[in-house]
Amino acid sequence: MTRTGEKIALSEGKQMPAVVEAGTYLRSFPRHADQSKPAWMRSAGRYFGLTFAQTKKLYYGEVKTIDADTFLRMRERLDDLKKQQSKRLEILDDARRL
Repeated sequence: MTRTGEKIALSEGKQMPAVVEAGTYLRSFPRHADQSKPAWMRSAGRYFGLTFAQTKKLYYGEVKTIDADTFLRMRERLDDLKKQQSKRLEILDDARRL
C-alpha cells in the first residue's frame, strides 16, 4: 500500500509525488461550461469523497501529504470516470454508424 507522501511510479518510468497525482485526478473531473469553480469543486470533492476544504487545498497545491486510503479511493473513482467516458464514446460511435 502507498505510504503518505510516497512517490508513485508513472508509466514512463518517471515518478510523481502522490499528492500531485491526486491533484491531477481531481482536475480530471469534468466541469460544465455554466458551472462556477466553487460549484465544480463541491461536485468533484463529493465524487472523490473529499470535503470542500480538502478539495480546495488539493486544487491549489496547499496539501503536502495525502493519506494512502484517500489516494487509492481517488484512483478507483478516476478509473470509474474513465469507464463511464469509454461507454459514452462507444455509444456515440454506434450512433454515428447508423
